[in-house]
Amino acid sequence: MAGGRLRDVLVVAGCDHLGAECLRGLSEQARRSDVQLVLMIDQPQGELEKTVGVGGAVCVMKMYNHRDANVAAEFIGKGHKFVVNQVTRQVGKSFADGGGDSFNATTNQGTSAKQNKFRHPWQRPGPVGLPRTYLDRHAHVQNTDNISTSSASGRVYEFVVEPAEILGMPETAFILVDNGGHGRRVIMVDGNPGICLLDRVATTLAK
Repeated sequence: MAGGRLRDVLVVAGCDHLGAECLRGLSEQARRSDVQLVLMIDQPQGELEKTVGVGGAVCVMKMYNHRDANVAAEFIGKGHKFVVNQVTRQVGKSFADGGGDSFNATTNQGTSAKQNKFRHPWQRPGPVGLPRTYLDRHAHVQNTDNISTSSASGRVYEFVVEPAEILGMPETAFILVDNGGHGRRVIMVDGNPGICLLDRVATTLAK
């Protein structure tokens, strides 16, 4: 890189054993020489962990250890989001049964036995009044069911990507964390070469 014989891209695999100071100097030299530097680190621990992401974008791949997954989740960062933290369900049932009876009876039955001197011989005494008996009865039944459901959301500050998701990632997938000048971006990428054989996949890049 210093003599200009190395250009474009430099990939260093297994650079965990080079040390943080060596990688820091290598990054500075690549920046001055306008060379894209790719460092492949298995377990960024100690001082090496502090240098991750300083020079540009970082790709986080599948982890096999929960401690490494926690370190990766911390590096990817946290964010605010709204989650449902309470669900209330109320069920009610009411039953009402009522009725009433009303009875009113008046009986007045008899005959008129008083003689009337002007009554003709063929006239007979007849009934005076025969009121009828009335019975009024009514009843009502009411049955009501009511169900109400309510939910409440709260704002939480959690990992953008949980450590458990990093442990369960496919072998070909990785999370791209770009700290470029356009702001921090976190993108999920899958480098499986079999994707190009799927249906409705473009063979050329769209401009």
